[in-house]
Amino acid sequence: MRPAGRCFASVLRDRRRIRGPAGRTRALAALRLILSACHATVIPNQLALSFADQAYDDMDKLKNPADIDTLKALVRQLIDVSQQMM
Repeated sequence: MRPAGRCFASVLRDRRRIRGPAGRTRALAALRLILSACHATVIPNQLALSFADQAYDDMDKLKNPADIDTLKALVRQLIDVSQQMM
């Protein structure tokens, strides 16, 4: 099973639904709004991958070191927010 971020990136690649990078960024913002309205905790930052279909290697790992660092920071933020909720 793929992580949720990868699944959402796959949906965003379907250009028939959402056109261009700006449209995908707006889709992320809309998703965050919907999740917040459903009382889901949404961490403040996000990682929007340009060309998500090319961002991963053959082992399904991010290629770009900057994206890896950003993702690590997001995971740390998620852990911190989760711990504050306990």
